[in-house]
Amino acid sequence: MKSKERLCSICRTAPAIIKTESCRLDETDEYEQWLTIDCLEDETAFLSLQSRIDAMREELNIAKNKKDWGGNFRIFNKELIYPCKPCQETQERQHYVKTVLPKHLMEAGVDSLYFNACLDDCSPQIKEYQNKSLFLYGPTGIGKTHVIIALLRQDIEDKKHATFITSLDLLRKIKTSFNQTSGQTEQQIIDYYATIPNLYLDDISAEKATDWALTILYSIIDIRYRKMLRTVFTSNIPFQELSVLLGDRIVSRIIGLCGQPVKLNGKDRRLPDK
Repeated sequence: MKSKERLCSICRTAPAIIKTESCRLDETDEYEQWLTIDCLEDETAFLSLQSRIDAMREELNIAKNKKDWGGNFRIFNKELIYPCKPCQETQERQHYVKTVLPKHLMEAGVDSLYFNACLDDCSPQIKEYQNKSLFLYGPTGIGKTHVIIALLRQDIEDKKHATFITSLDLLRKIKTSFNQTSGQTEQQIIDYYATIPNLYLDDISAEKATDWALTILYSIIDIRYRKMLRTVFTSNIPFQELSVLLGDRIVSRIIGLCGQPVKLNGKDRRLPDK
């Protein structure tokens, strides 16, 4: 049976992973022990380690004189003990979910309110759209944004290039570009959202659009339609009503991208339970 010291420090059942790496003299286990032993309490142990350190220094000098000691005197070995592989993978996953993933979600335009959105909480029907365009509609507050961010999260975990924005924020962003100090031109913003491989455009039916807004939306959606780039939309209303707000040209291209719409049913999550 393996000694307790060699078991995984986390699960205490599987063997730990032990690696030996080259190091400098002052990085060896012996040197670290030697520095921490109180010679008044344990003089024998201190002297024993001191003898070993002196011998290692002699090895170092001999190797240096032979010019075969390598950079930074890395001729000694140090034993490193790591958790078992399953525990390491669990640690890496926890670090990713707590630190890396939220950072990527924020960079993709997602509010922290939705950082916990996950495909495991979605219906099998939604999971079918991991690699397809989608038009998701339904009443306000039933979780449409939560659902599409779950899809976006999976994109990020799969290292796909994806971003999220509401239609209103997109138009505001372009208006901001009219200010010469904004750093981006109107065309640069349009090009970015028209060509990114995975675009999540939320709440596309928020209000009746102006002619300028319709021109912007058409420019972006038309390019995405012609290139068949994956686009995920949410709306409070179905295609028929959306045509009244945005016009047939835009809606026709959304249909061409997404095919049959998906209706999300349920109650308004923002209302308190009675």
